[in-house]
Amino acid sequence: MLYALDYLHTDRHVIHTDLKLDNILMAFEHSSVLERFVESQSANPMPRKAIGEDTIYLCHNDFGDLQEEHLQNVVPKIADFGLAQRGDGGERLLHPIQPNHCHAPEVLLGTSWSYSADIWNFGVILLDLLGGRELFLGRPENVPDRNEYSAAHHLAEMIALIGPVPRRLIQRQRDMRHWCWEPRIPNAKGDMCNNAEDYFGGPFFDGHGKFMYESFIPFHRQLGKEVPDCIVSEDLERFLKFLKRMLCWLPEERATAGELAQDPWLFSSS
Repeated sequence: MLYALDYLHTDRHVIHTDLKLDNILMAFEHSSVLERFVESQSANPMPRKAIGEDTIYLCHNDFGDLQEEHLQNVVPKIADFGLAQRGDGGERLLHPIQPNHCHAPEVLLGTSWSYSADIWNFGVILLDLLGGRELFLGRPENVPDRNEYSAAHHLAEMIALIGPVPRRLIQRQRDMRHWCWEPRIPNAKGDMCNNAEDYFGGPFFDGHGKFMYESFIPFHRQLGKEVPDCIVSEDLERFLKFLKRMLCWLPEERATAGELAQDPWLFSSS
């Protein structure tokens, strides 16, 4: 996936903006899997029903046992470029992007985003890919409804996991808080908005740069405790360093996809 992002960012100058598990597809290990499936459908077709001129087929996800000798071909592929954005246009990109729990800090604060937003996004979904658990909830932990998103709670989680918001980013947000996008976009309440502060329910900092929702910060959470069980103890430090190269408050401090593809953790022997 990092090679794919590097190609998108470096060669094609495209920002995906919508990286999530639904948009990551896995390739079949061998073409014979599909050939075998087609043959089985000839003998035993899957259930279907016709509605007018349309035929609806029952979803099918059983393609037999994995062919272990071809497992090296099972690679992830990034899909769905419907929300992708050119990154070489020269204009500041401000409008909201990314799934709620994947919003990068610069998206929530309206300080403009670029390729590095995808890097943040990848760092967030990496823990979900490896451990099946979302790093950020964007809501109180005792609220199970995934639709109840709060940018203030999301920022509070970031503070707990990666530290205080840098003064530079707060100043940047203050300088750009009145920058607008067009056309206006409805937020979760249905209000038509043209800036990040209104869209995400800000402001989040007072006149002195202090976070206004300190009571939301889950101080019991630490990034080191969020590491999936599949990461062995010998690899823990290397993995955390890898993760922290992506989960940086300041977009300019994040590693590029090409740099991350050469990270020592990916080549560790543990």
